[in-house]
Amino acid sequence: MEKKRITAVDVMRGLSLIGMMLVNLTPDEGLSFPALVHTEWSGISLADCFFPCFLFLCGVSAAINAERKLYGKTWLRDALKRGLSLILIGMIYNHISCIWALIFNSGYGFNEFLTDITRYFRPFGVLQRIGFAYIFGVIIWHFLKSKRANLIAALGILALTTLGFFLYQPSAPFSETSNISIWMDQILQGSDHNYLQKIFDPEGLYGNFTAIASILIGMCAGTMLKERDHMGLVRTGGFLSLGGWFVSAFVPASKPLWTASYVLILSGCFMIILSMLDDLMNRSAHAEKWLKLPEILGAHSMLTYLISGTVEALLNSVKVGEGNLYHFLWERTVWMPKAPSLSCLIGSLCVIAFVCAIVLIVVKVKKMQMKNS
Repeated sequence: MEKKRITAVDVMRGLSLIGMMLVNLTPDEGLSFPALVHTEWSGISLADCFFPCFLFLCGVSAAINAERKLYGKTWLRDALKRGLSLILIGMIYNHISCIWALIFNSGYGFNEFLTDITRYFRPFGVLQRIGFAYIFGVIIWHFLKSKRANLIAALGILALTTLGFFLYQPSAPFSETSNISIWMDQILQGSDHNYLQKIFDPEGLYGNFTAIASILIGMCAGTMLKERDHMGLVRTGGFLSLGGWFVSAFVPASKPLWTASYVLILSGCFMIILSMLDDLMNRSAHAEKWLKLPEILGAHSMLTYLISGTVEALLNSVKVGEGNLYHFLWERTVWMPKAPSLSCLIGSLCVIAFVCAIVLIVVKVKKMQMKNS
């Protein structure tokens, strides 16, 4: 069966990937524009929107292909296969910098490699969160089926995870030093196995439960989009965003904790943006032409994500002098002492262009092979 594709979904996914690359492929995070740096704890910056958008669109895509992904004869096997594959790839992806260092750095031997892998092995990450949320999102949707029931389930998950914060620490439920998410990370793996060896992991297990709600809301949006219910997307999106804004008075919008208000505000905005983008793609003959690059990236999202991560790890792992290869190239090409943030952005764009070129070449080669086979 041929996959059904809606151009607006691929474009929006591609734009979210470009945004993720702008955040991750920076030569110096300390010099990045503030909007392209994640908030430390609470609040929402532009950088905090890209990954939730990508996760939301995973749910949208599942709903668009519901006959196969949610209700097909092998729906559970396919969901487990996809989700567990993402989790496994994510675990390998987390340690790709060690692999590059082993290959290119003469002072980094196999013993150091094994020590780093075992001592600092990180079980959670972006792909693991997608895989975990996808499996449970598909299972919940399969049995509840209707948009209304699954939207209520999503809100129920958000309510329960929020209650967990208050039950664990009633006086300061969202403390930066003690909350249920931090407690769970410490119980499961400890600081050595968290992101950058912090006391908590921004993609830790507790936030993964809240992420299921992101997938379910995305599935609701995908169903409305498939029905071409643009007004339903706008109304529901507005309701969720306003609700999230109201909830944020009691529950801070926090990407590290993936809180309920954070999910509601952004998911609602994504619904509205998706509706507007789909309307634009259907009305304007020029829109698809100008947005062809993000469409291709979005249609090959896993390839794009893995190539960008591999390039990032290579540039940052290979040592050149006192720094790494990325700084070496950046400082000798586009570095401008009087405009450090601008030169940082230009450096990121250069690497993104390189990543896009690789993706386009790989996609073209794959199409030629399929044509000749």
